[in-house]
Amino acid sequence: MLEVSAITMKFGGVTALDDVNFRVEDGEVLGVIGPNGSGKSTLINVISGFYRPTSGAVTLDGASLSHLPPERVRREGLVRTFQNLRLVDEMTVLENCLAGVYPMLTTGYGFVGASLASLLGLPVARRRAWEADLLAREALHRVDLEHRLNDRVSELSYAEQKRLEIARSIALKPRYLILDEPTAGMGVDEADHLVRMIVQLARDPQQPMALFLVEHRLELVLDVSDRAIVMDGGRVLADGPAEEIAVSQVVRDIYVGGE
Repeated sequence: MLEVSAITMKFGGVTALDDVNFRVEDGEVLGVIGPNGSGKSTLINVISGFYRPTSGAVTLDGASLSHLPPERVRREGLVRTFQNLRLVDEMTVLENCLAGVYPMLTTGYGFVGASLASLLGLPVARRRAWEADLLAREALHRVDLEHRLNDRVSELSYAEQKRLEIARSIALKPRYLILDEPTAGMGVDEADHLVRMIVQLARDPQQPMALFLVEHRLELVLDVSDRAIVMDGGRVLADGPAEEIAVSQVVRDIYVGGE
């Protein structure tokens, strides 16, 4: 279980997160909603190790993650996406996916050790390269991009590039996938398709994962989530089953100005 306990995050005199508490169970789809400036992105940065909280703790099965750098957090099974695409246009689809997978497989050897092993053609390097290729191809198949393996990223549509970002994340076989506005810049139909595809992937019994879904499309995120939390002003105002959150007074007050 991933647990956020009494997290406060201050930047100088500004409190971005104020005593935030919630948990995410294995296999759960947790939707996170709230207006711009409510603290959602700051919360993701704290959970994924990019920010160290001013106080409080993020734990996985009771073990603290709060002091770990992002790469160590990923090794513990927490993988995140970003709002902006982080792809290399002139590389192929497969190469972009491999670029996200291979460094994780060589962790422990160090950059120099992994490079030397590769240059010398050592068996360990060949095995790691084979494993990375297998993981990348499998992930691209799961997001229906196997037919675009050798195409350059610049040749993909925006929706396909978003799917490639998801493939790079799931190739790492995360236990928890943290999604920061995955449909930013997409049309309604494309966004709906992408989110539902991700949820279907998360609920695959062969490779289940929990989702921490930050998304500004209120109806969509509440429709696909098991549970939802509502944030505003850096605080969690409501936490409960998605169907209850959808009709709560808190949501009405924030999104439609109350009754």
